[in-house]
Amino acid sequence: MKKISGVFIVFLLATSCMKLLPLRGNYPEPPFALKTNQSYDSIWGKIVDVFADRGIPIKIIDKSSGIIVSEKIKLSTTIEDKNGELKDKNAFIVPHYYDPGSRKNITSYPLDAYTGEFNVRAKTTENGSIVTINIVDVTAQKYMSAQMKNGSVLNFKSTGNLNNLFLT
Repeated sequence: MKKISGVFIVFLLATSCMKLLPLRGNYPEPPFALKTNQSYDSIWGKIVDVFADRGIPIKIIDKSSGIIVSEKIKLSTTIEDKNGELKDKNAFIVPHYYDPGSRKNITSYPLDAYTGEFNVRAKTTENGSIVTINIVDVTAQKYMSAQMKNGSVLNFKSTGNLNNLFLT
């Protein structure tokens, strides 16, 4: 019984060290969508071009429903500096954790360990088309913290850079 209590106390102490802290920067809120007066066929071609030009593997593609889902890919990741500015302005996501002992934003995983999928949906509207992008199933494949398990879904914010690939 003492062994179980000791393990429980260690678990409580370990998990209480890592808490979410709101990021300081301004990040776009989902859903990420663009309304355009371009035709559906024109938009669809541009979306497919982004996948082809960037070498992004496709898991699902269905023009009739306007859906393309990527395979799981490595997501470029960054952290904020002390002023809330992104250290890598081109990164796709910013994970956020807080270490109350050091009063610094930290990530529990190396920045090259994040993967995820994204889906793009195009549909026709009265005045053109709308494109919506979602980043989903973000996980870290390596772990450095006892509190987090390999493959845990993580808290993050999109920087808007992945969205901009499709929305410009």
